Amino acid sequence: MTKRRKITFFFVAAVSLSAAIHFALQPRQPVYQGRTLSSWLDDLDYEVDAPKVWKASDAIKKIGSPALPQIIKLLKAEDSMYSRLGVELLTLARVKQSRFVPAWRHHWKATLAFRALGPRASPAVPELVAMLPDTEQKMETLEALGLIGPAAEEAVPAIIQCLKDGSGSVRCAAAEALGRIAGHPELAVPALIKALEHPQPNTRWHAADALGAFGESAKSSVPALENILNDPSAEARTNAANSLQKIAASIAQSKAVK
Repeated sequence: MTKRRKITFFFVAAVSLSAAIHFALQPRQPVYQGRTLSSWLDDLDYEVDAPKVWKASDAIKKIGSPALPQIIKLLKAEDSMYSRLGVELLTLARVKQSRFVPAWRHHWKATLAFRALGPRASPAVPELVAMLPDTEQKMETLEALGLIGPAAEEAVPAIIQCLKDGSGSVRCAAAEALGRIAGHPELAVPALIKALEHPQPNTRWHAADALGAFGESAKSSVPALENILNDPSAEARTNAANSLQKIAASIAQSKAVK
């Protein structure tokens, strides 16, 4: 064997050994019905037929909290500057993007996975809360917390801070998450009442909608919601009326029980 062939052989062997060690050290994925978690997550794609998405959602629900590390990894996915440039070049060249998966599709899968898990994803709440101040995926993180529901109650203070965000989409996602969690009304209700005064209509109508989820605990919001009945935004007026009905029904039910 020539010197050049020996060098090539040892280089290939070293790369193969390195790859084998890398894969050997990777944590083993949860498996359900003979398929890995990654395989099920791949079916949570907007291009996949609905029955396959439903089946994948059920599988992730069965896997439960062991799926969370991989789902959070999807939620944290970001497109590098080079990958974005590559996509633009491929688009200009009209080349089919067969291998590159943009970050937003990973976020989509993570959101559907959190929807499937619901309260089973509560162990992820501390990490999701820690992500909120710095992540570029605030909307997706807020949606994940909202999908966990009341089990994400500890996230309420952090979500309230997002009601002050400069992005209207983030403020709306924060209001929606507070309504889905419906926890810590002593903190959430005053913050949502304040959001009713926001100059952006979308923020007002999301806040108005969220207040109805608190029922009797949101009775202090009644005067502010009544003011929204005259709001220029039709969505805000409709949501305020619906929330006033929910709060009144909750108060009446509470009186009936007593």
